[in-house]
Amino acid sequence: MATPGATNKPATITREYEGMTFVFREDGYFNMTKAALAFERRLDNFKLLDTTKDYIEALALALKISVKAVMEVTRGNGLLPT
Repeated sequence: MATPGATNKPATITREYEGMTFVFREDGYFNMTKAALAFERRLDNFKLLDTTKDYIEALALALKISVKAVMEVTRGNGLLPT
C-alpha cells in the first residue's frame, strides 16, 4: 500500500566515469548539466559532441522514443525559484 503523500520517483543508479560519480535514473536519464560542468564543458557544446549524440540516440532506441523526446529540460535544480 502506498504511503499518503509519497511520490513514485524512479530508482537511481550511481556510476563512476573518469573519476567522476554520476547518478542515472533507472530509465537512463541523467543530469547533463552536471556532466558538462564536471568535464569543464559548456552544455551547448557538450550536446554537440559525437559521443553525446551517440548516447542520446542509443537511449532513444532503447526506450523506443524519438531523439527529441529523450531531452528532458528542467530549468534550475528544482529547489529554487527560476
